[in-house]
Parts: sequence; C-alpha cells; structure tokens
Amino acid sequence: MESLVPLSDDWRPAKTEVTPLAKADWPLIGLIAASLVVDLAIFLYVCVAGFVRQPYSDMFDFLRAEFDLERTGALLGYLASPHNHQHLVWVRVLTAIDVQTFHGTGIIFLVSAALAILVGAAVVGLEIWQATSVRVVGAIGALLAAALVVSTVNAMDVTQPINSVYAIAFGFAVLAVVFFERAGADMPGRGILPAILALAAGLAATAGSAAGVAVFPVLLISAVRHPSSRALIAPTLVVGLAAIGVVLAALLAAAPAHPAGGGMAHLWKMADYFVVYAGMPWSSVRFLSRLRLGLGLLTIAVGAVLLWRGPRREGAEGRLERVGLDLILFALATAAMAALGRSDENEAVIVPVRYAVFMSAFQAGLICVLAPVIAERWAGLKRPALAGALVLSVALLAQQVAAGASVLRTSQFIRGEIAAFAAGQRRADMRQLIHPDFGIAAQVQAECRRRGLYQ
Repeated sequence: MESLVPLSDDWRPAKTEVTPLAKADWPLIGLIAASLVVDLAIFLYVCVAGFVRQPYSDMFDFLRAEFDLERTGALLGYLASPHNHQHLVWVRVLTAIDVQTFHGTGIIFLVSAALAILVGAAVVGLEIWQATSVRVVGAIGALLAAALVVSTVNAMDVTQPINSVYAIAFGFAVLAVVFFERAGADMPGRGILPAILALAAGLAATAGSAAGVAVFPVLLISAVRHPSSRALIAPTLVVGLAAIGVVLAALLAAAPAHPAGGGMAHLWKMADYFVVYAGMPWSSVRFLSRLRLGLGLLTIAVGAVLLWRGPRREGAEGRLERVGLDLILFALATAAMAALGRSDENEAVIVPVRYAVFMSAFQAGLICVLAPVIAERWAGLKRPALAGALVLSVALLAQQVAAGASVLRTSQFIRGEIAAFAAGQRRADMRQLIHPDFGIAAQVQAECRRRGLYQ
C-alpha cells in the first residue's frame, strides 16, 4: 500500500523539461543541415533531369482509359475501374488533369510525387524536433530522418509517372500516422479533427496504391495498445474494413496476373522476397548482393524487437515513439503484402526499387523511436551519438550521388527504348518495359502524337 499516491498529490506525470540548443551544438547541426540541403538539391535535380515525359508501360493503359472517359463522360466508372488489381484513383485523376488541362506535359505527376515525398520528410522531421526534450537530439534526428526520406533512391518514383502511386501512398500514410497519434494524445477534446484527418489521409493512401491500405491495421493496433486512443478503435475499424473490402474486391474479381507456385519452394520464395524487400534500398545495390539477406534479416529483427516491446513512454516523447512504431509496422506490412502478391512476377526474387520509398518509413520511424532514448541518456551518449550522426550524414550524401546517377542512367535507357519503339522497333524484350501488347502501345502512342501530347 505504501506505493499508492495520496489523493492530495498531483497524479499527472511531471512535464518533461526541454534542454535548449547550446552555442557549442550549432557547428555540427550546421554541417548536417548543409548536408541535407545538398541532399535535397541532388534529389530535386535528379527528379527533374531524370523525368520521363513520354508514356510507356502502364501509362498506355491509363491514357487509353482517359480517352474512353472523354468519349463516354462516365467519371465514376473511370475513377472506380481497377488496374492491375488495384484502384489507382490518384493516377486516374492526375492522368485526366494532365491530358485535359496541361495538354500532356506530365509535370503534374512529377510535382505530385515529389511533393508527397517532401511532405512526408517534413512532417516526420517536425515531429522529431517538436517532441524530443533535448533539442540538439531533436534537431539532428529531424535532419537525418528527412535526409533518409528525400533519397534519390525514392526519386525513381518521381521520374517515372507510373511509379508516382507509391510516393503518393507513402506521403498520405505518413500524414495518417502523425495525425492519428496527435488525435490519441488529445482525446477527448481537440483530438476529433486530427482523427478525422488521419482517417481521411488513410483513405487517400489507399487510393494511391493498394499498399496504402496497410495503414489501417497499423492505426488499429496503435489504438488498442494505447489507452488514450481507445475511442478511435471503432471509427478506425469501420473505415479500415471498408477500405480493405474495396481492395479485396478488386483482387478477387480479377484473375491472377502471375500464376503462383506451390509447396515449400513457393513459401520460401515469398519469405526471400519479404527479407530482400525489408533490406531496401541497400539490398538492391549490386555489390551488396551477397549481404542482401543479412541486411533484410537485421532490419526485420530490429523491427520485430521494437514492435514486440511496444510503446513505453508518455507525453510528447511517447507520441513520437508511437509514430515511429507505426511507421516501422507500416513498412513491414507493405513488405508482407508485396511478398504475398508480387513474388511470382519473376522466376528469380527481384524486388523493384520503386518499393524502397515504403522502407523509408521504417528508417525514419527508427529515428523516431531512438531519439527519446538518446535524449534520456544524452550525457553519456553525446560523443558517440554526434560522431555517428556525422558519419551517417556523409554516408547518405555519398548514397545520394551514387543512387542519383543510377536513376539518371535508368531514365536514359527508358527514353531510348521509347524512342526505338516509336521508330518501329518491335523486339520481344521490349514487352516488359514498353507494354505486353504492342498494338495497344502503338495505338495510344499514335493518338498522343495526333493530339500533340507528351511531345
């Protein structure tokens, strides 16, 4: 009984004291901030210089559907029509706007995808800065998290309009997580508006890509685990089930695009795919190919330990911890979804780089979880933490240059193949990149030429 707190005492947890930035902290913060500015400049340069304006692959299907919309005027059917077992609503909207308003420049895809990544980076960075009690830790953590998100690896989803769905789903998923945890921290009372925004952002993520639907189980688990968020369980469950139902309906209504194998070999292939996905983007680097399973397994192990441990803190740092755990779980959930649905696309296990943007959520989430821990032990961890932060910022800058060069080479190759197809080449190996049906591709390409689109 001695452990009980008398009713006369204040039962509320003491407010965390904030340690402001010291003059001695500014030089290192300035170096890391300058590194982020360079990272951002390289990211934007690669997005613009590597942007592939001319349509290819899925874009031919998107344009054909848009041309049908112009003839029929059936807007609802156009938005609801699935593509590749998914309802890509934002792609439908952007394609229609691009053709009818911007006369086929493709710029709206570039801006939308880049903005989604930049917003995701800014929102996570701001959350780390605001919630971390030791300001130098918050500043460095925010800068590093932003640098991880604005990676030129993720520029791959900006330079190719058909990949913009992943960047858009990522951006909305980050907003959904942050709004949701702010709602839980303010419930009851001021948390109603953030809760509405969180669920709306979750639906918007699902409209970007089927991977976005993973945000709803993540939010539901968070609401169950945190007492102040219990009021959000019912609305999250209702909206989440509706979103999942729409995605499942599209999957069940269509025949499998890639016949699945069977037995233990197929299960092993899915597990392999999951592990390689989790190690993105580093598992996709050619000279690290021998380490790709190790990188993925390490990532999964770290995520599993943190998720099993669960949230331990309250207040602003507790909210930041929950945001981090949500982002980690979201990233691993998208990996599981891809392993289930995409592992049969190729004979070998090949995880497309376009999925790497979702693992950025894991990396930024890890910083969200670690920042309060480092802040709590700052006196003993200051020197190794500062040295580690500086090394990481330099490594990310090097990665930015190398990955950016790779994205630009990929864009150059795609432009060359598009030009070769337009000139009349019809090689069998073009089908995977240009389109499985050369007739459809040629028809849409001719219509675009007639209208003066994407020239």
